[in-house]
Amino acid sequence: IAFVDQDDCCYENLTVRQTITYAAKFRLKDKSVKINDKVDTIISNLYLKKIANTRIKSISGGERKRTMIGVELVTDPKIILLDEPTSGLDSSYALDLIRLFKEIAEKKLVTIIFTIHQPSYEIFLLFNRLVLLFDGNTVYNSTANEFKTKAESFGFLKREFCSEPEFAIDILKFREEYNEIPENLTNVNEMIKQTLENQEEFKITEPSTSNMFYNGFFPNFYHIFVLLERRFRLYFLGKKGLKYLLYFLCSMILFSLYNSESIYYKWRIFGVNALMNALIQMDETKKINFAWFLKDNSEPLIKKEFQRIIITLLMINAQLVFSSIFNGSVSHSFVEERDRVKREIGVQSYTTISYFISIFLYHIFVNVLSSILFIVIFKIHFGDFLYNYFYLFSSLSFFGLLPLLLLYGTMANNTAFASILNIVMSICTTVSPQILALIHFYLKEKVKFKGIKVFRMFAFFPFYDLRYIFSIKFLDSIDTNIFSDSKHLPFLQTTLSDLKYILGNFFEIEDISVGFMSGVFFLMTTSIIFISIILLNQFLRPEMRFKLQEKPGKKNKV
Repeated sequence: IAFVDQDDCCYENLTVRQTITYAAKFRLKDKSVKINDKVDTIISNLYLKKIANTRIKSISGGERKRTMIGVELVTDPKIILLDEPTSGLDSSYALDLIRLFKEIAEKKLVTIIFTIHQPSYEIFLLFNRLVLLFDGNTVYNSTANEFKTKAESFGFLKREFCSEPEFAIDILKFREEYNEIPENLTNVNEMIKQTLENQEEFKITEPSTSNMFYNGFFPNFYHIFVLLERRFRLYFLGKKGLKYLLYFLCSMILFSLYNSESIYYKWRIFGVNALMNALIQMDETKKINFAWFLKDNSEPLIKKEFQRIIITLLMINAQLVFSSIFNGSVSHSFVEERDRVKREIGVQSYTTISYFISIFLYHIFVNVLSSILFIVIFKIHFGDFLYNYFYLFSSLSFFGLLPLLLLYGTMANNTAFASILNIVMSICTTVSPQILALIHFYLKEKVKFKGIKVFRMFAFFPFYDLRYIFSIKFLDSIDTNIFSDSKHLPFLQTTLSDLKYILGNFFEIEDISVGFMSGVFFLMTTSIIFISIILLNQFLRPEMRFKLQEKPGKKNKV
């Protein structure tokens, strides 16, 4: 059984041939069938040859309807259901479409059932069977050419110059909101009663009111590959993908146009002073003479090396701000194509988890390119000033953001709401583990704030855990022997120790394990992905699907 919606939910930038081909790749179970030959036959039968390589956005309404019918014909259905296929078409296109239905029904021996409002008389003459519905009841269900005789036998009179379609509408005219009781209501009820008696064997014995649609949770790797291919064709190789890469590249180039020495100086003054002054405030003995260290120029290489450590640590904690800004469109992935994917999942073209994995893999690939551009520009700009840990973190940081961005996408019904959620997350990513740890320290030691544990909720966000892991690993990797000949050695060792202490103190664990935080990261990431898939399944679930009821006395469904 095939179903064609009233709305033509298809990808505007795909051609007619591509649209039907992707449907065949998703839905054909018989691997022996040659997809290209199958698609060519459908295109020929639907008279779409001239526009086969034209994008959907450039064809007429009637041609779009035929394309959507072609999408359903790939499975060779025995029954095709269509919801108002002639809506939005002029009388000429509507007539051509119904003639095509007639031709398909006769050639393919297919039953075509569709709803239609106010058909022309020419269209009416093409109907084999007519079903009239009134207030949830069947008034007439028989051959179309017998309708006039049947209606008149119940006392209905056809007006002069009134066509049979208009005659049918006159019979069903009833406005319940105005409490009107037309004279023909008694006759309509008699027709309903007789129709029910004639169709007793098809009477519904167990009405269903719940959605019986089921979408499996097992991925299909072939479907994932096809979904990835289509997504690259639509978004990466299209104008949208090129605009994104151009925007990212221009932003990084503009950033790199600033004078390098000026940036180094600003980062050193702001970053080093901010962190070190915070450490001085924590040192109640006032043993750290930070001002003296900064003013002392007798060891410029030692001083610069220490500044490299502080700036790299700050950059590790600031890099996620760039990631959240440049990858904010990830949260729009589901919203932008919701109706089209919902239709495809509704006809079981693929599963929700296959779709989710394809989105996940696509954005990982795009992020790899973004990270390469980001790292190259920063490497050119900063040279060897930043430690390699920053570049390693830059290449992996997106994994801390991607699950959460996709979760936001499943929670949003429109792109505006998804953007708001992304802005909130961008603000949250500016709060580094060091800042939270310092806030925690001051509130706990100075104010005795009883609700200090509330700050630990940030550990439930993978991007925080990832920054913590890299911050600790980076501090552990520093070889203090480079300061062994410096007169500031005690100060430098104390500072590095304090930088680790405030991070561990945040969790009130004396020596917090990087392995433990890695476990928290993977656990939270997995949980967020699982929740995202569950929400996405509900997000893309069709409104209502029923199973056909078994005919009494038979095991097979009809």
